[in-house]
Amino acid sequence: MNHRQLAIARRVKFIFDKGAFISFAFDTHKGRNRKEIISLFPAKQGKESRLNLIKSIALFFDKNIARLVSVKSQEEYDKAFYHFINDFRNFLAKRKLCNDFSTDNYLFWSYFTKTSNILLYDILTSNEVIETQKFLCIRDFMHVPIDKKVINEIQDRISKCNMDDKRKIISKLKYYNKLNKIDSQEDYIYIQGVIRRVQKLFSEPAIWIEDAYILS
Repeated sequence: MNHRQLAIARRVKFIFDKGAFISFAFDTHKGRNRKEIISLFPAKQGKESRLNLIKSIALFFDKNIARLVSVKSQEEYDKAFYHFINDFRNFLAKRKLCNDFSTDNYLFWSYFTKTSNILLYDILTSNEVIETQKFLCIRDFMHVPIDKKVINEIQDRISKCNMDDKRKIISKLKYYNKLNKIDSQEDYIYIQGVIRRVQKLFSEPAIWIEDAYILS
């Protein structure tokens, strides 16, 4: 591995050590109790298996982030991103680095996209991976890792805005929060759109809503 690939691997390892991947551990079969939850990633033991996962993810990102950082518009980024996460899932599945979730929309849109976006933001903000100027050119297009904390923060910001449809938006966000569930690409696109719309009112990039984590 070259230095850039190792720099990516370092960011992947850091996020792995923080436990971001553990957030995939949940029940994919309706009706099971919490004692029977499974993980997106196989529960293999040992340092070698863990390092192989980190190395594989780093090599995938190194090879595939070029098309994300070359876009010129939100539409182009969205299109490149959806290709990216599907390729990422297929890459992991082909190498048996993840459990099968090809037909599980909840797993894909609630958790896989979340961790993919966490990885992308952390990796692309490293100037050892791409130049700072290149990152700034795509920063406003980046998607936000969605979870309860982000939805709560965006609801709080909406309450401070002058938006004709804010009651309707807050009601819908509360629904997602109550279920802790994003089941489809349509749900995912809706929430990302709301975040971008609100953050624009605050003259901030959508991804800065991640600041909600700093003091939490």
